[in-house]
Amino acid sequence: MVLLAAGGSSRMGGSKQLLPYLGSTLVEHAARTALASGADEVVAVLGAEADEIAHRLGPLGVRLAINPGWESGMAGSIRCGIESLSPGAE
Repeated sequence: MVLLAAGGSSRMGGSKQLLPYLGSTLVEHAARTALASGADEVVAVLGAEADEIAHRLGPLGVRLAINPGWESGMAGSIRCGIESLSPGAE
């Protein structure tokens, strides 16, 4: 499963990924939900605020992929995530 977490949330003025949600952050909640889904693996694609988001996701066991071109749009992050999945992942 690919978790898109690279956006800069420019219209919001701050990172949506790091918003408080149910005692942690929105991105941590999304990652825990993805891990609980039974997916073969979870790859989180990061871009804006990558260091802070990686710090929060690292302990969860999610694989991290950095999209250096995250500002170009979601398609690049989807591509980055798919390319980061293990061979044979469904």
